[in-house]
Amino acid sequence: MSDDDGLFREIAEDVRRDQMQEIWRKYGVLILGVVAAVIIGASAYQLNGYWSKQAAEKAADHLYKAESLADEKKKEDALKLYSKLAKSGPAGYAAISKLRIASLQAAKGNKEDAINQFISVANNGRIDPIFSDFAVIQTAMLTLDKELPADVKKKLVVMSAGAGSWRHNAREILALSDYKAKKYKEASATYAMILADIKSPASLKKRAEMMVRMISNTLAEQESAASAKTVPAKTPEKKK
Repeated sequence: MSDDDGLFREIAEDVRRDQMQEIWRKYGVLILGVVAAVIIGASAYQLNGYWSKQAAEKAADHLYKAESLADEKKKEDALKLYSKLAKSGPAGYAAISKLRIASLQAAKGNKEDAINQFISVANNGRIDPIFSDFAVIQTAMLTLDKELPADVKKKLVVMSAGAGSWRHNAREILALSDYKAKKYKEASATYAMILADIKSPASLKKRAEMMVRMISNTLAEQESAASAKTVPAKTPEKKK
């Protein structure tokens, strides 16, 4: 594995960790059941209109237990609970459970299983876009090592240009895709967009600044090497 590949994997892991922290920051209260009363009160709208108060309470309890098991490193037990809720729980809870299943599978190295779970959530038109868009982001990250920049752009270009919650992450993945394909100028332009956005997260800006410096150095080295090739070699003077 080259130094570039090692760096790319390290950055990709940082990106995935930041994304998971962001979604749990936004929706952790739902998962932990801290605001169960609010969720129950809004269940007629959020959970497709037919889930009862008891169903919502049970789903919140299962999520809390599953998350506790995952925190205790009891991953298999947590997966069983998440799987049960993913199959029979209200739409919002099922989506969160599938996201957690996918994340645990990715952590175990079951990449294809994780991708399938994320795709399932991404294609679910009944849930809040915050979840489906997050699943698209995760799918893009997990397939980034084998997809061409053009394919990555098809998934993320609309999201990156909008005002959604994941636009910053979409931009970073687009930049990483171009960087891995050695399209340094395109990657640099996207990183510049990230740095220019005052709402870009601090951790993302830090990575963007590092990548801009690296790309700048790489381009300078390429220009220097190209210039060296164009300078004609001096013809040795003949001895008189």
